[in-house]
Amino acid sequence: MEFRADLMNILNRHLTIKGTILGNRTDYKEAVALLANGKIDIPIEVHGLSELGKILERIHKGEIMGRVVLDTSK
Repeated sequence: MEFRADLMNILNRHLTIKGTILGNRTDYKEAVALLANGKIDIPIEVHGLSELGKILERIHKGEIMGRVVLDTSK
């Protein structure tokens, strides 16, 4: 499986790429194919850093599905 990214964009925006490995190589290939074909919807919420307290409360209550990104520019 190949991953392509704009390295200058990643460096200029100080982005971090993280990943996890679950399952075997076949599972991984199938999951990537489903994602690439738009058959998997990954819920991502973006909030300002000022909302951190509310977000942590929602996490502790189990109200968050997917991922939350805190945008320090907001």
